[in-house]
Amino acid sequence: MPECLNILRRRMERTPDGLGTREFIRVLLLLEKATLEERSAAVEYATSLGIAEADTIRVILEHRRESPVALFCLDSRPRGQL
Repeated sequence: MPECLNILRRRMERTPDGLGTREFIRVLLLLEKATLEERSAAVEYATSLGIAEADTIRVILEHRRESPVALFCLDSRPRGQL
């Protein structure tokens, strides 16, 4: 297991509510939708920001998979009067 996941597990298990293990399992389940490399990169980014939440890591993964929207060129379109 990559070291970043071990760091995340330790941080999550220190939560006072006792739900850290459950949160870490949710992060591991992200492997169903992402490769180990993608997940590790998202975990490294999240931990560098001080974040240790499964939902945030999921959002980071989803954001990194999105492709940018192509720009719509208006050069040949008629322009309105102001």
